[in-house]
Amino acid sequence: EVAAEYGLITEQGEDFRMDFEASTRGSARYLSDLLTRFGVEQLPLVVVSFHLGTDVVENTIRQHKLWRQEQRSFPALLRLAGTGDAQTLSTEQLQYVSRFFAVQIIAENQAYYLSPGRP
Repeated sequence: EVAAEYGLITEQGEDFRMDFEASTRGSARYLSDLLTRFGVEQLPLVVVSFHLGTDVVENTIRQHKLWRQEQRSFPALLRLAGTGDAQTLSTEQLQYVSRFFAVQIIAENQAYYLSPGRP
């Protein structure tokens, strides 16, 4: 399990996944490892891997033989979504990425998006 791999194991009834500092450190290490694995140029693939787990994304890539670097991308996964193939990621799962970037845009432009009087 990813949580245990990043130090968020449960010991004697204490769940470190619920510990703010421990989970933040574990999440940061996990994201760093995903960035190393996929590359910063594949940030959407990193985000979907963080959300679903690396194994799910890697299995989808492997099952659809997306071996070349240009094939191992988020747009390639998007093209597979909704095809009805049980081995693809669902559209709902992939929407997590657009939500992630929407939150990022809002956070970076709070004065514009969160101003009073804005509908």
